[in-house]
Amino acid sequence: LATTADGLRTLGAKAWHLPDAYRTYIERCSKTAQPDGMLPSCTETLQGQINSGRSTGIRMGWLDDVTNALLGEPVDGIKDGVAAEVAEESALSEQLAELQAVEGFDGRQLRDLIVAKWGKEFDVEFTQTDYLGKASLYLNVFPWSPDRTPYRHESQEVYLEHLQAVAELLIRWGRVASVKRQIQETDKSPRRGTIPIKTVPLRLDLPNELVRSFRK
Repeated sequence: LATTADGLRTLGAKAWHLPDAYRTYIERCSKTAQPDGMLPSCTETLQGQINSGRSTGIRMGWLDDVTNALLGEPVDGIKDGVAAEVAEESALSEQLAELQAVEGFDGRQLRDLIVAKWGKEFDVEFTQTDYLGKASLYLNVFPWSPDRTPYRHESQEVYLEHLQAVAELLIRWGRVASVKRQIQETDKSPRRGTIPIKTVPLRLDLPNELVRSFRK
């Protein structure tokens, strides 16, 4: 770590291309660095900001030069074995969450989730998009409810049959936990009276091939 006056002056000489705020930090530190190598407060502040950027894995371009000069070259990422273990634990956690979410899940429970969130039996339908060769499938919550027209379902029984078909697909695709979480966490609401109408899209994150082969 460049804590001495000479070290900081060397760093300052290389800092001509940095933003003024960080160049000022370095210049001030080079003038106030202590003989015993103790870090002045301004260097501690700069180091704290650099460490914050490193801990999040964010690359800041011009800040990388300061980071490397003060802290040395960064250590390479997680070892392959550790990364594999982390990925495996994450996958197992997702599988467990899905197993718990699927228990008792059907069309009626999907209806209950929608009513608990928005207060009405809103309709849902799958919507497919294709952007730059990437096909995506969403479960959209539409602002259609039985208390207002237009409404495509002839009765609540037909509505529940539709939700049951949707629920079975979500179970097959392993997306029940994700849909439940999105419904509970979203701050959006379906709304009529806009052009186009406002829906709430729920991401399904399905493989490209599966989406392209999907037919409603």
